Amino acid sequence: MWTMTRSSGFTLLELLLAVSLLTVLISLSVPSVTAILKRQEFQEVAGQVEVFLQDVRREAVMSGQPRWIRHSSGDRMLVSGLLGEPVTHSLQLPEGYEFSRCELAEPLATEQLGDLGLEAVKLMWSPEVQWYPDGTTDDLRFEVSNPDGRTFQFDLRGLTGQVKISRGTVPLDGGR
Repeated sequence: MWTMTRSSGFTLLELLLAVSLLTVLISLSVPSVTAILKRQEFQEVAGQVEVFLQDVRREAVMSGQPRWIRHSSGDRMLVSGLLGEPVTHSLQLPEGYEFSRCELAEPLATEQLGDLGLEAVKLMWSPEVQWYPDGTTDDLRFEVSNPDGRTFQFDLRGLTGQVKISRGTVPLDGGR
């Protein structure tokens, strides 16, 4: 005679229900994880710009010689050098990020761009801002924007040489 014994395990229906619940939960969490990763990447880019600016200030103080900085207007380059000399350091933002456009932008001679390999005629550059050997600088405000249109605003404080970063504008469509 046959007797029915209950086996310990999951039925096919229970497994399908668990898999479908996991699929729904994962699909709900992906957009928020993506937003967090984008925000983190943007903060890393802003941090790279801040470190670059602080390094230029530190070099001016340690060498006792003024340094200049410029950013490409509406593009991705930040450059610096000794006063009266070509570029010695540069930072290129990742694709899709750019520095704010500058009304007073001007072309630079190819010689001033040094070994960057950039064609001077293709880019317009912000006015030269100097870091002095006492750690002070010219006042400057510029923004870096990401592909979503969100911005970080950088303020260089002339008297103290401090670099202040704040969140800038958020596009009307919420950055989507």
